[in-house]
Amino acid sequence: MMNIIVASSPSGGIGNQGKIPWKCPEDMAHFHAMTRGAVVVMGRTTWGSIGSKPLEDRINIIISSSQPTPDLGGGSGQLGPMWFKSPEDAYNTLNILSKSKLIYIIGGESIYNFFLERGLVGKIYQSIIVNAGAQFDRHFKTPAGQFDLISSEDRGSYILNILQFKNAEEEQFTNLIRRIQSNGELTMDRTGVGCRTLFGNNCLSFSLRHDKFPLATHRSIPFRHVFEELMFFLRGQTDVNILRDAGVNIWNGNTSRAALDKVGLTDVPEYTMINGYGEHWRRFGSGTGKYSDQIVALINNISDVKSGRDYSAARRLILLSWNPDKLDRCALPGCHFAYQFNYSRESDELSCFLFQRSSDVPLALMWNIATAALLTRLLNIMTNTKPGLLHVVVSNAHIYQNHAAEMEALLRSPTTTFPILRYTRDAPPAKIEDFAFVDFEVLFYRPSKTNIKLAMNV
Repeated sequence: MMNIIVASSPSGGIGNQGKIPWKCPEDMAHFHAMTRGAVVVMGRTTWGSIGSKPLEDRINIIISSSQPTPDLGGGSGQLGPMWFKSPEDAYNTLNILSKSKLIYIIGGESIYNFFLERGLVGKIYQSIIVNAGAQFDRHFKTPAGQFDLISSEDRGSYILNILQFKNAEEEQFTNLIRRIQSNGELTMDRTGVGCRTLFGNNCLSFSLRHDKFPLATHRSIPFRHVFEELMFFLRGQTDVNILRDAGVNIWNGNTSRAALDKVGLTDVPEYTMINGYGEHWRRFGSGTGKYSDQIVALINNISDVKSGRDYSAARRLILLSWNPDKLDRCALPGCHFAYQFNYSRESDELSCFLFQRSSDVPLALMWNIATAALLTRLLNIMTNTKPGLLHVVVSNAHIYQNHAAEMEALLRSPTTTFPILRYTRDAPPAKIEDFAFVDFEVLFYRPSKTNIKLAMNV
């Protein structure tokens, strides 16, 4: 997790003509005490304002498109500064360093804004300088609604405010759980376990911009498992042993011998996802011998709309996981049963709207959100579009009765910033099913270590 440390006027001014327009030795002492032994990240102007020399006992990272001169090393055993042409170029280094050291973004305005806009800042330590003056050409502004003030201390010449990031997007998930608990109806279901159900008006929205990836932070979700499951679908595969061999066991229960027999599929081999997502996505048909590869059609239609060749599919960029003709021969009818995509020529963004007919909210919803986000990202890469927004609507949102005892721990579990998902190759693969796990990096993922155990009800 990265933090910001900033000194500003009461109105948010932080600099004027490349200089700090005040002297406050007490705040400077606070700055040095906070950052000593840590990593400090700054732009070229901030580097110049501290004398173009590394801050001692710190790892200095400077973001600048211009090349450093050869004599910028630290000397005297001090680790010299590390230069990067852009913040994105520094991602891998910052991700590694963040596992063992505190990271402080120390300015200037554009560097602050870059990390704030991408939701990568965990805490802000803001010194409000009492007698700061009034002339500023650089400012610091906290994004509205993204941080809570957790402490404020008057230190005489300055006031120290500490602000904590709140993951408002993930709070949509926990707020949905609270609504189900408060307003849900006790119902019976196919499993016989019973659940509390809330029907309708359950919509969540997430930004995928700037490579942000909505992977749950209230507990850990393994990205590799999400990736392997999605690729299983995209390859049109049905043999769940492929997932089992990859260490992904989420479909074991619903394709076990007992589960298949329970729904009358006694002739279907164990661990077979008959008429599941993969078959519908790649071989959608009514059994008449004519099939549709929805994935190929979707990629082609998005490309046609983007290029302006054909707009007839602009409002028909739809992927279905629900075929009424085959519900009687289905291991488990699709829960995330329809996706609709939208391409914006104005922003060059591809966005997704996921329709879920049913969601075991505590266990599966954030997983399904990650799946939809990853599918959108793969389509972005295949069609050379930018990530936009992800909207998720759940019509039947429920909490199983045997999960109720874990809800208090889940709701208490802290959330952090969503990670960044980076594609490491220069070009897309020939086919969407050819993506490999090594093609992606998940950076800055620091989920809570809260241990929440939720049984899969079959």
